[in-house]
Amino acid sequence: MNQGRRPPNTVLIPTGAFIMGTDIEAFYGTALANSEHAKLDEAPMHVRFLDAYLIEQYPVTNAEYAAFVQETNHPPPPHWKNGNFTPEDANLPVVHVSWYDSNEYAQWANKRLPTEAEWEKACRGPDGRIYPWGNIFVSDESESTETVPESSEILTAHLTPIGVRAAIVSPYGVGEAAGNVWEWTADWYQPYSDTNRQKEGRNLDDKHKTLRGGSWLEVRDGTAKRYF
Repeated sequence: MNQGRRPPNTVLIPTGAFIMGTDIEAFYGTALANSEHAKLDEAPMHVRFLDAYLIEQYPVTNAEYAAFVQETNHPPPPHWKNGNFTPEDANLPVVHVSWYDSNEYAQWANKRLPTEAEWEKACRGPDGRIYPWGNIFVSDESESTETVPESSEILTAHLTPIGVRAAIVSPYGVGEAAGNVWEWTADWYQPYSDTNRQKEGRNLDDKHKTLRGGSWLEVRDGTAKRYF
C-alpha cells in the first residue's frame, strides 16, 4: 500500500481479520438466529484476513462521473438528458452504470473496484455485525440495549446525496454502506474460494459480477430488511 499522503475522501481499512458471510443451518436450510434474513448464497460464515487498503468513503457521484465522461468521451448514463445531469443532482450517486462502466471509471481515476471481501470488511466492520450500524434492523422491536437508528435515517425510498445520513456509516467510517445504491465489486459471483463448503446459490461460471449494498428500491419494495 502506498504509505504517502492519503488521497482525499478515502478511508483506511487496517490490516486484520474480519468475519465474512453469514451461516445458514445446513440440514434444514434455514438461517441461524443471528442471520434470520440471510440467503443461501451468503454462507458459510468464515474468517478472512486482509492487508490494509484504502477505499472511497462514498459512492461515485454524478459530478465525479461527468468529469470522466467529458475527458474520455465515454457514453453517459442513458437517463441523463442531452448527455448531462441536472445541477441539483450533482451529489447524488451515479446510477444506470454497468460493471464495465464502473471499471473504466476506476481505471481512469487511477484506482480499482474493491474485491467483494474488501467491500464487506469496509462496510460491515471487524465484529461480524449484520448491518453497518449493528445487528438490529430499524423496525425491529427488541429488548436489546443496542442503539438503533431512527427509521427516517435509513429507510428512504429515493436516492439521497452522499454524506447526509450518518446512520448508515460503517464502523470504519465508510458512508452509504446500505440503502442508497447497489455497488459493483471486482469479483465474479462465485462460491467463496477458501472455504470447504460451496455456496449453493451461486453460479460457478464467469457470467455475473458481485453487487453489494442494497438500494432505495428495496425500501420501496419492502425488502430492505433482507437485502441491507
